[in-house]
Amino acid sequence: MLAFEHGYMPETAQQVYETEWFYSTHVDHFEHKERTVVFNPGKTDEEIQAFIERFGVLIRKLDAHWADGRTYVGGEKMTHADFVLLNLIVGWYDNPNGLYDACKEATQKMLQECPNV
Repeated sequence: MLAFEHGYMPETAQQVYETEWFYSTHVDHFEHKERTVVFNPGKTDEEIQAFIERFGVLIRKLDAHWADGRTYVGGEKMTHADFVLLNLIVGWYDNPNGLYDACKEATQKMLQECPNV
């Protein structure tokens, strides 16, 4: 509702497709148990590494799909999906208050290697 009221809804069929592609890809990623590592203390090095690898799968997939020079998730217009991406990166992966430095360091490295995200 807020996105609609403030002009962040997709306006073209392509923008709808792109935002839905992002959400579907994001959900596919979040179906894996590794996603919970960042919020749970006491994880093993193996669990942390599995999380980092799972994040890498997502971030590389986004980077490849967005290699067309777009500015926003949906293409040329900022949409509600851009705010979800912001939350995903800042709230989950690159959170300065995160529990595991290895996760933060790996995230920062991957984001530098994937300039389209």
